[in-house]
Amino acid sequence: MRTELDVTLSGSNGGMDARQALVRLEEVLDLLADLEDADRRRPVGQRRVPRSTWTFARLGLGSVRAALAPLEPGPGATYDELDALNVRAVDGFEQVEGAELLPDGWGVNAARTARRLAGRLGATPDTGMRLSLIVDGQVSKTVAVTRRASVNLDRALKVRRESIGSVSGSIDSMSVRTKPSLVSGRPVEKAGSELICRRSSSKPRSRYSGTTLRSVVGSSATRLARSWG
Repeated sequence: MRTELDVTLSGSNGGMDARQALVRLEEVLDLLADLEDADRRRPVGQRRVPRSTWTFARLGLGSVRAALAPLEPGPGATYDELDALNVRAVDGFEQVEGAELLPDGWGVNAARTARRLAGRLGATPDTGMRLSLIVDGQVSKTVAVTRRASVNLDRALKVRRESIGSVSGSIDSMSVRTKPSLVSGRPVEKAGSELICRRSSSKPRSRYSGTTLRSVVGSSATRLARSWG
């Protein structure tokens, strides 16, 4: 399978700033480089190694349209891996146009690059960017990228950085039943209207009513899940 990433910048050809168009194309290439780093799990300190290079498979005359294809894989990379990056880029933008999330296979750096790129686009498909995945010469999928992707990525990145204050440790399981259970790895006994959290071979550490405990642990678990999603 050989892929190309067809990039079309929407808008009036005669009225589009050539420098801005080149900046957007460069950011698409930056995104592909960030996706390659995430795919190969390169530590930040090793991301200055020579990266794979890309070429114009097609370049439109009289319009801002270009098809990008792998030119030469970087150290340790293969053409198959680079072809998969085009798929990941199109699928990722398709996901983030409709939801506040980090797309599958995207690292934080790739998400930040895509956020910056989409932030330069308009709010409608007519003023945005169109990405098409071309597989073996045929268009496989097309997605319209707008400023909405930037907003969704910004919110997803903020959730990832959200602080949860003094809550620490891990929650293995939680249930409310008549038999002993576990909360944060500690035995829990039901005593009347209270739940008592115990450490092994120690006196009760804290007492909460069932409603209070569910509120405290449930809220923390929800925020942990959102933060680490």
